[in-house]
Amino acid sequence: MGSCTVNGKIYHGNNISIVNNKVYIDGKLAEDGEETNSDKINITFTEGVFEKIEVDGDVYIKGNVKGNIQANGSINCDDINGNASAGGSIKKS
Repeated sequence: MGSCTVNGKIYHGNNISIVNNKVYIDGKLAEDGEETNSDKINITFTEGVFEKIEVDGDVYIKGNVKGNIQANGSINCDDINGNASAGGSIKKS
């Protein structure tokens, strides 16, 4: 299980998906139900590991990813120890 901050809000779980600006943790809509309201998704890992990250746009990740990332847009992050799939570019910070 991991902890991360998405555009300023803290979430805990094994998998995180951001679809239509809504955050889903382990397949369920996050309790706050709020939208990220941003074209730019910023994720900062605070502890633990997320097995899978899915984003329907661009994602900017601060920290090392030990799981898999799938984005319809571009991925910009530190090291990725899993698989990465992007509709755009994949860049290391």
